Amino acid sequence: MMIYQYKFEKILSIKEKEKTDALAKYNAALKKFEEVAEKLYKLLKKKKSCLSFNRRSCEMDYPFRIFVIISYLWTTWKNS
Repeated sequence: MMIYQYKFEKILSIKEKEKTDALAKYNAALKKFEEVAEKLYKLLKKKKSCLSFNRRSCEMDYPFRIFVIISYLWTTWKNS
């Protein structure tokens, strides 16, 4: 009876280690996914801002449009 108990304890410890390893891999993958999703969200937000800016700048007169574009690029560069 003692031999079977030892085998089951060994199997249980192996399975618990596999579970811990799988959970660690899952948490690492989840963290990476969240980082990539956040980066994607920021890029999409920036794209939306650029498209909105582009649409508004097309409605302006040419000299004023250049000034607005330069000031937009300056503030974007300065905040980066």
